[in-house]
Amino acid sequence: MKKHFLKHISFLIVSLLIGTTITISKTVIFFEKDFPTIENSKISRQSLEKAFSSANPRFVNLSDLQKKKILTAGDLLVLPYGSALPVDAWETINLQLNQGHLLVLGGRPFFIPVYRNGNGWRTDYPQNTYSRYLGI
Repeated sequence: MKKHFLKHISFLIVSLLIGTTITISKTVIFFEKDFPTIENSKISRQSLEKAFSSANPRFVNLSDLQKKKILTAGDLLVLPYGSALPVDAWETINLQLNQGHLLVLGGRPFFIPVYRNGNGWRTDYPQNTYSRYLGI
């Protein structure tokens, strides 16, 4: 699984750096107004819309991201909250690593689990549980 993950991330980064076109079915950006940003600067929805305007991004919230069929093969999932991982959608994110592309903006990917807590968010302690599971 580590090779599969690294292949997709490396391919995406290299493609973005050298301007090579990659085949992306659609771009899906996880966005929740008050979701914590950790080890990164907070990025506004307006900035994300501008940065990904040519990709016609679709913004999804946690309940959308929890639906396994929200993403299909070749899609790009963008997680703009640095090290903060929406653990309640881990199953979908993990599935995406096997069938599509993932872009984590800033921080250490999959390092700080964040859970829905009523109307807010609960941040867990820093850990490498999810990255170790992926072999990174």
